[in-house]
Amino acid sequence: MERLTSRSGSTPSPFRTQGEISPGKNALLHCTTAGSTPLPLDHESFAVCGPLLVQALKQCGNDLTRANVMKQAANLKTYRTEVLLPGITIDTSPTDFVPISQLQLMRFKGERWELFGDIISGDIGG
Repeated sequence: MERLTSRSGSTPSPFRTQGEISPGKNALLHCTTAGSTPLPLDHESFAVCGPLLVQALKQCGNDLTRANVMKQAANLKTYRTEVLLPGITIDTSPTDFVPISQLQLMRFKGERWELFGDIISGDIGG
């Protein structure tokens, strides 16, 4: 099993205190949804969000209107990016904007985190 490490080479913790922003990160970067409190984003979040935006824009073709960008962002099907665990995919629909509804459990084994078990779906009936 490969060791999960951050770009700095340290073993990342899968847990963060709410609102924690690592040194060197821009506290002004936020993600918002209608009627919600802005959530701070870190570079790991942008590693996932960036390729999603690129994919949505590719799906737009030459029609880069706001309506079409929103339509394409709400129609991402089994999209994969290398920062996700193997087997985890991104799916959105006009009625479900949550991009990731799968997870895999991890446990700390001495010096590192190890994945175990199958991928778990959070979808109803999944």
